[in-house]
Amino acid sequence: MAVHGSVSRSLGNNPIAVAIPGEPPIVLDMALSVVARGYLVQAARAGKPIPEGWGVDADGNPTTDPNVVLEKGSLSPIATYKGSGLSLVIDAILGAIAGGGHSHQIIGIMEDNGPSAVPHFLAALKIEVLLPLAVFRAAAAAFADFLRQSPHAKDAERIWMPGEIEWTQRKARLDGGIPLSDERVKELTEIGERLELPFPEMTG
Repeated sequence: MAVHGSVSRSLGNNPIAVAIPGEPPIVLDMALSVVARGYLVQAARAGKPIPEGWGVDADGNPTTDPNVVLEKGSLSPIATYKGSGLSLVIDAILGAIAGGGHSHQIIGIMEDNGPSAVPHFLAALKIEVLLPLAVFRAAAAAFADFLRQSPHAKDAERIWMPGEIEWTQRKARLDGGIPLSDERVKELTEIGERLELPFPEMTG
């Protein structure tokens, strides 16, 4: 992304993930750009436009062309200067303490000219040190239930907790398989042929 007020993409989207145990667990996993880069890659491969607000061109102008954003433009940060600022402080801390690099020093995932230097920071809280795990789980579950039962917006069928849709989809995928677009099937087939690996069995 470009830092707020700039058109130079010198800042990573520095995703954040937080997981809270439960059935289902509450799992927030988010980029600090409006959408992750992968969604633009998929749109570009499918020859489809992206919604306005996902990215800008090299001059900072909104664009619906994913190729323009990917080649010389920039992903848009969430909440403009707030998302940019949050990404900036994460970048500043992790690039220093994790022994990797800041965003402008990192080798992209599509390049193969050396180690990526991507830093990571992982932290786990041992809940039992603070209170019994069962008490924590019950409190988190009660809070989630309270939010689910709050008045729904006009077009909302239900209120989902972060990660709950994915939890539900995981069960469906285990039973019924994983749906793939034609573009993704073609991509995986080409990779399989290059690596001399057979494509997994397909049901449709």
